[in-house]
Amino acid sequence: MKLIKILIIVLFFSTNVLADTIYYLLRIPNLEMVNFENNNQIKTFKAKKYFKVGIKDNNVECYSPNNQLIKEKQNLIRENIDLYSNFFLNKINLRFLVLCKDLEVASIPALGVPNHSLKTIIININTNNYKLSRTIHHEIFHIINDQYKELFNYEEWKKFNSEDFKYQSCST
Repeated sequence: MKLIKILIIVLFFSTNVLADTIYYLLRIPNLEMVNFENNNQIKTFKAKKYFKVGIKDNNVECYSPNNQLIKEKQNLIRENIDLYSNFFLNKINLRFLVLCKDLEVASIPALGVPNHSLKTIIININTNNYKLSRTIHHEIFHIINDQYKELFNYEEWKKFNSEDFKYQSCST
């Protein structure tokens, strides 16, 4: 009987410790690990239920994708992430991927959000495959750009666009 009580206590505390560890790493509540086989060390999570986070005003909202949607997008996500080596992902300090459905930033639909300080990108998998692939690479670029601003001369970068192109003041 004593052994059963100890076993129950150990199981209870280990479950809470794991949940707290994920929250401590990412500062995002309601996450669950998704078992994605991949060639690198990126850990993938999904929103278990709706969450709202952000440095100011909790402006990033994420809804839970169902398991069928995750299954449909799993190979595409893996193929795109696996284009990057472990060395590269370690160098840019990207460790975590969070899968959402109907992601919003400042109440505006979004396909992705980078957070380089938490080594994380959040992506909306509720989109077509083309947009999802582009979003993964786009957000990885933001992880690089946010950490190595000295390497990206804004005036030089603008020259890659046509002369009439103007960046919007707010990406949303």
